[in-house]
Amino acid sequence: MIVSLNINTSLIQSRLIKTLQLFLRVIQKNLVIVGLVTIIIALVLNQYGKVNLSPLSVFCNLEKSTELVMNSTVHVKTEHGSGSGFFIDEYIVVTNNHVVEDVTKVELALNDGLITSGRVVGWDEEADLALIKSDTSNGNYLEWSRGVPKSGEEIIAVGYPLSDEEPLKGDVTVTKGVVSALRQGLFGIEYIQTDAQINPGNSGGPMTNKCGKVIAISDLVFQADERTTPYFYGISKKSAQSRVEEMLINPTNTVPSGTLPRFKDDIEASDVVMAYYDYINSGDRLGAYQLFTISRQRKWKPVEWLDLFKDVSYIEVDNIESDEDDPMTVTAKLLMYSSDGINTLRSEVESKWKLKYSKGLLALDDAEIEYLEQEAVYDQDYIDLIRTEKHRSEAYFSAILRKDMSNYSSGLVSEIKSLISENKRIISRLFKKVTSSTPLTDDDLTDINKYVDNDDRIGEINDEFDNIDLRNYYEALYDYYSY
Repeated sequence: MIVSLNINTSLIQSRLIKTLQLFLRVIQKNLVIVGLVTIIIALVLNQYGKVNLSPLSVFCNLEKSTELVMNSTVHVKTEHGSGSGFFIDEYIVVTNNHVVEDVTKVELALNDGLITSGRVVGWDEEADLALIKSDTSNGNYLEWSRGVPKSGEEIIAVGYPLSDEEPLKGDVTVTKGVVSALRQGLFGIEYIQTDAQINPGNSGGPMTNKCGKVIAISDLVFQADERTTPYFYGISKKSAQSRVEEMLINPTNTVPSGTLPRFKDDIEASDVVMAYYDYINSGDRLGAYQLFTISRQRKWKPVEWLDLFKDVSYIEVDNIESDEDDPMTVTAKLLMYSSDGINTLRSEVESKWKLKYSKGLLALDDAEIEYLEQEAVYDQDYIDLIRTEKHRSEAYFSAILRKDMSNYSSGLVSEIKSLISENKRIISRLFKKVTSSTPLTDDDLTDINKYVDNDDRIGEINDEFDNIDLRNYYEALYDYYSY
């Protein structure tokens, strides 16, 4: 028997297609949800610093990011020197305040060879930041990073090293490293410490992550001495962004506030220098430190500066005068009294100060210090004591040596003569130093202790020489010379 089945193939096909479409829509919907959840989690973790992750960082092209950073970085030229900066907006350049300090017009050189002009429209001395309005733009600019950089994160420093070539020529340089640590500085400014090389001239240039987002602005290099590894610092995005935004809201298109005098209208630069030494002599070291410009305070940290005066007791200003050709240069001749732990020292010093206006106040910016001569200062009572001891010892030793020692031990005779000879040399050398204001050394202190020990031993030996009562002689002689 043959069974015939009528199968509607078109109906089966239609239902199969609908089932497949439904299955694909479910998979697609779930993938979108999973992707969105992943991105949201990454954003939250990055925002609150739990992990250092940008949800798009895996898609960053390091080569293209670096190219953008290089094209956004500019060479800043002023009448005083040069530095670096970068576009944070189509026409706004961020740089360090010390790069454009005391100027209003600058010259900018871009990586594509374009040279243009710009004017400084904002200054922030505390954060060492400044804004420049460029007359021209190449369309490239950088954005701030999100989140907080973590130790070990890759960092790229870009800038223009110093060059003697004119006009502004030379290639922008790129150095790589990692974030070493976050450091707190003066005025609440946060710094990023890195091992990425910051060359002279790179100041004001950007430090970015591998996506080309700004995480810091190159600012400081610190090296304890030539034997140690230098530390490189940038003003962190956390501190820089808010300060830059404040300057963008309230731009300044006039000259820096340093056009107003310090204290009063008729103040002179020499008055500020004199006030500096008055503060030091009064014990108000902080008051003296506040007379420095902000840029000088940044270079000369309070602890380092105070350490210079730890042994200084008084500074006498012998003469002070302003330069005839430059009233902002002041030379002061000083007598500085200090202690080296042994002596009270008087040093003849010549200091040449350069002054600038800082935050509207006339302030000390730089100094050249030259020590011309140094001598020890001895109290007159101490000089008289040494003179008396010298005369006393000469008479005392002479009396001992005139004694008849033939009946005494040759060993004792030889010892006392040797001790007397050594003490004569010590007291003569000490007397010469004291009367010529020559500072004593550690060796001199050792000799003084030896002199006392020798003198005690000489007395012990002399007690055994009973034919002459030299003790009475010594006491009478000492009273005579003391008088």
